[in-house]
Amino acid sequence: MDERCQVGSPLDRLVREALDDALWSLGEPVAKTLVWHLQSRGFTFDRTKPFDLDGLDTGLKQILGISENRVMIALFKKLSLHCKMADVLQIEALSTRSTHDKVCKLLEVMRRDGVGK
Repeated sequence: MDERCQVGSPLDRLVREALDDALWSLGEPVAKTLVWHLQSRGFTFDRTKPFDLDGLDTGLKQILGISENRVMIALFKKLSLHCKMADVLQIEALSTRSTHDKVCKLLEVMRRDGVGK
């Protein structure tokens, strides 16, 4: 992630919880399979290391192709619950951006606003 979340910070925990929710919303067998494949590609779920949004996006694209967008959309939706609606709508209006870019922008807004502190 650009300007990585400090390990163990409230924002770091929010991002990890949102990712867990996004993955498990696909069902246990799918989530377990995705976790295994992501880990085999070097993505770590280790909470003592910085969260790597770029690594997650790359790994999901390798595994799911364009369907990776479903996980990123679910991640965006979970994180957007912690932001002002005006900010979320402004980011959503950036239709030319990928969902990955929108999640990055949302995280910038969350850091700016001190979400999770």
